[in-house]
Amino acid sequence: MRQQYQAFAGLSLAILGLTELGFLIDKHLFQSYFADVHPLLVVLLLVLLGILLMIFLISRHSFAILSSTTTRDWLIGFSLAAGFALIAIVIDISVMFPASMNVLFPESLLFYPVIGFCVEIVFHLLPLSILILIFGSLFPQTERTKFLWLSLAIVSLIEPAFQAISGFSERVPLWVLVWIGFHVFLINLVQLVIFKRNGFVWMYLFRLAYYVFWHVAWGNFRLRILY
Repeated sequence: MRQQYQAFAGLSLAILGLTELGFLIDKHLFQSYFADVHPLLVVLLLVLLGILLMIFLISRHSFAILSSTTTRDWLIGFSLAAGFALIAIVIDISVMFPASMNVLFPESLLFYPVIGFCVEIVFHLLPLSILILIFGSLFPQTERTKFLWLSLAIVSLIEPAFQAISGFSERVPLWVLVWIGFHVFLINLVQLVIFKRNGFVWMYLFRLAYYVFWHVAWGNFRLRILY
């Protein structure tokens, strides 16, 4: 168990380091997400929240921060992340998403690992813990696994709902908003299954792999070539 929390501490320290480095390079790098609050303070608070939430999830439903995985699992996860990104690229070529959705390289190498970590805590760990508490209180005699998968499915809907609502301000076609919702839902569902099977770190790495394809590699190309 000690190694579990050491893994989270190591990842958290790396994220905090990237946050401060990004702020030193560009004081406005995280402003669209954290407003005028120092990003290091926001991320530090989320790290502390993440530790508390992981303690709860580990104790209640045998979640893990980091567990063993096979080469097959790694290849499947990598292929899925690449596949999701490829679909997003095809849609982007068709409708041309706003330029504001991407951060240019090399700042993107600092920005997306930090934001991805924050998203995992805000959109996954926090609502999942709340739902488990609610279902556990309402149905104390029910086997935990019966409402766990329902909780995972509900949590998978939160980020796509947020993304779709955000899309209204960009005036994109309705079918694109529907696609965004479904696409991000599937990504979140895959992530949460990975979380249950392999732990928080692998769930985060799946998102990071997707971000590398979609936001870092393609994002840099589209900003420099298409705009």
